[in-house]
Amino acid sequence: MKKYLIASILTLGMLTAQAQENDLANYEIKVGDTLELNEPKSGKYKYVKFPKLNFIKKRGGIGSPSDLDGEYVVVTKVRTTKKDITKIKVKRANGRKFFNAYPSMTVHFEDALGAGEVNIK
Repeated sequence: MKKYLIASILTLGMLTAQAQENDLANYEIKVGDTLELNEPKSGKYKYVKFPKLNFIKKRGGIGSPSDLDGEYVVVTKVRTTKKDITKIKVKRANGRKFFNAYPSMTVHFEDALGAGEVNIK
């Protein structure tokens, strides 16, 4: 009896986790939506495409990607590639440039959302 109880609890837990995952995957991003940049768990952004630090400095920019933790960004362009990857262009909500040098950045939306690099606001 204990085996059946434990098996049913594990099954329900997996189904609940899968349902939550599908809710995020079904979200359709639109131009004008607001997202929040988060500090990635791994320490480096993988799906938010920032230029390398030497390019930032060559253009007269300052800062590092970790300075953008908690910043709000607005979606300016949405496109889907042939491999069904949604790429979005974002600009800062306050109108300033990223690192005082770049007006917009590219984000691989589903992957960044799954990795916790961005949140939907």
